[in-house]
Amino acid sequence: MRVFVFRKGFSMTHSPVEIEVIALLEKLPLPQQYSVLAFVRALATPQGTPGHQLLAFAGVIDAEDSAMMSQVIEQDCERINHDEW
Repeated sequence: MRVFVFRKGFSMTHSPVEIEVIALLEKLPLPQQYSVLAFVRALATPQGTPGHQLLAFAGVIDAEDSAMMSQVIEQDCERINHDEW
């Protein structure tokens, strides 16, 4: 759902999340607003390797090795050793 908001001489359509973020942002001092802006920019910046660049590696690991890796991951990962920490 989007609502129509009139603000500071212009109008825009904002989602409820955007409205709340703007309302909270306006309560922050300017230095913290810049921190929020930097954080949002970091979230909006794509990271990692694009999938099309990884296609070159498709099929490089044979089925036997892949099955072995899956088995080891299932056996040893996602288990918590409470004595380890």
